[in-house]
Amino acid sequence: MVPLVLAVADTSYASVVTPTPATAGRADREPPPRSGLPHLTGRSAPSPLWADRPAWLSPSRPRPRPRAVAGRPVPGYPQPLVILFVLRSAHPQASLPAGPVTPYARPVFSLLIVAAVGLGALAGSLLVRPGYRLAVEPERAWRDACPAGHPLRARAAGWVGWGRCAGCLADGVPRYGASPFRLALVTAGCCGLAAAVAGARPELVVWLLAAPPLVLLASVDLAVQRLPDVLTLPLAAGLVLGLGICALLPGSDGSWPRALLGGLVLTAVYFVLFLINPRGMGFGDVKLAPSIGLILGWYGWDHVFFGTFVGFALAAGYGLCLVVMGRANRRTAVPFGPFMALGALGALAVGGLAG
Repeated sequence: MVPLVLAVADTSYASVVTPTPATAGRADREPPPRSGLPHLTGRSAPSPLWADRPAWLSPSRPRPRPRAVAGRPVPGYPQPLVILFVLRSAHPQASLPAGPVTPYARPVFSLLIVAAVGLGALAGSLLVRPGYRLAVEPERAWRDACPAGHPLRARAAGWVGWGRCAGCLADGVPRYGASPFRLALVTAGCCGLAAAVAGARPELVVWLLAAPPLVLLASVDLAVQRLPDVLTLPLAAGLVLGLGICALLPGSDGSWPRALLGGLVLTAVYFVLFLINPRGMGFGDVKLAPSIGLILGWYGWDHVFFGTFVGFALAAGYGLCLVVMGRANRRTAVPFGPFMALGALGALAVGGLAG
């Protein structure tokens, strides 16, 4: 911000102190230059306060006011720099889209968030059927039929939908699985937060693609306390590849090596906790840790530490509430995957607001 202010001051002063024909003849009446100090004669650069100034800048003469010319900006007031200064002061650059700041940056930024929320709502509403098919006990095959007994196709069309197959629609069978409204609302919030944090940077595409699988994993974990490998492992591999591509593109705001290291460190931490207390930490949580570490490590180690702490704090608070209400005891297992995702979202939100 300091170079910008200096640029404004420099340009304004230069437009005023430029000699004019009326003042050019007074150069012979200026005092001689002092030793070791700059002396401006015909130059349009600011001088220190203790340097010799032109005679017309003395306190006895009023400072001339710039005059406006039709079709031209007022000299001494550089409008582009002033607009840039106001935009940067009103909104942090970390929250604005990447690229040159223009008067249209704020509307574009708002449209970006609205588009991300819309895409998230659409993707979240289609997670009902895959959530139902994947929500089975460990070592059991995925569901291949709806509750009414209609077979679900193994192709992609059988894995995406709002919770009722064609047979259920014909027979009037009510919806099954999680609420599509809740899934759409949660996914829309995640995508909107990702757009607010990343702006128009390349990693926004990665976050938008990673949000629906994370919401689906949280939904399955809440239902049967299971994090399927068919989601956790491809998600981690996709984040490694996607963030690696983003690191090669201009405008990215993260570090790919740090993201990899964050994923490895967080995986090691969760693996140690799994070895210490297998009942409190499932191996599915260990497989989800690389994805959380990659997301948080992309922005910094402070995000990794804060997101991990928030996840554990939320899980502890949830378990304590269950114990107080009499719905669980100290040995009851609590699904930890949703709180890992919430901790990551909290770290991104706090980091984006603080930036």
